[in-house]
Amino acid sequence: MRVTDSQFMYTTQHALMRQNIKLNQVYEQITTGKRINHISDDSVGWNQIQRLNRSLAMNEAYKTTIGRVETEYMRYETVVKQQEEIAQQINELIIQGRNGALDAESREGLVIELEGLKEEMISLLNTQVDGRYIFSGTDEGSAAISDVPPYNLLGNDDRRQVQVSETKIINGNFVASEVLGTSDILNQLDAVIGEFKNPTADFEQITGDGLDAAIDFHHSVLSTLTKIGATGNTLDRLLEASEDMGVFTENMRDGLESLNMADAATRLNQTELMLQATQATYMKLVSNSLFNYI
Repeated sequence: MRVTDSQFMYTTQHALMRQNIKLNQVYEQITTGKRINHISDDSVGWNQIQRLNRSLAMNEAYKTTIGRVETEYMRYETVVKQQEEIAQQINELIIQGRNGALDAESREGLVIELEGLKEEMISLLNTQVDGRYIFSGTDEGSAAISDVPPYNLLGNDDRRQVQVSETKIINGNFVASEVLGTSDILNQLDAVIGEFKNPTADFEQITGDGLDAAIDFHHSVLSTLTKIGATGNTLDRLLEASEDMGVFTENMRDGLESLNMADAATRLNQTELMLQATQATYMKLVSNSLFNYI
């Protein structure tokens, strides 16, 4: 076989390999519906797709975190709304009890109601979810507050910082001291109950202080509800933005990797024709080479 024939044979063999590789690539693209399946298909496009996939994964993680925090906030809102109702009732009962026209029997009924509300208030502050005391700061294994005088706070005031977007960090919890404020409502309530049971010369002063404490407590509760609502609105906006960003990023990724089926069918037909032509050329070369050896 002449040297030129040998070179031509070598070139044709490599052409066959290239055509087979192209054909397999088109087959894979049609099977997956993707234009880019490997970095060798389009290194720039591949790297862009990987960055977009990482962005989508991070976006999904933030959405999951937002959903979890929103669920937690709904729990806090439910409990604090109950505290707000209690605060209103305490205010009303103290005002009624300060009415000098009430007899001992009437005040006894108020005492029973106030004691029940106090117990409910403590119980709500010690609310547990899955064994966690949700108003105990980061010390979730401890009750938030003692249920006996002087009603010491048992948890801590530490906050869980939660990253809900690339640029936003929020408090993931609320604490007992935030709900109670500076009113010392529980001890003041005990003092009021004591006066309602057995009035003293300081009745007006003590029950007045108790009413002031109840009003301060109510304000603290309303302030906490406002914070919960404001942060909840922020979370809603962030979730909506995350969903929009997810759709936008998915569209960008799909635009890079999705396959134009009509174009792929054309390339498949062209590649098959070129492969057939190269195979015919190769077979002719092989036949001629064998003939030369006869």
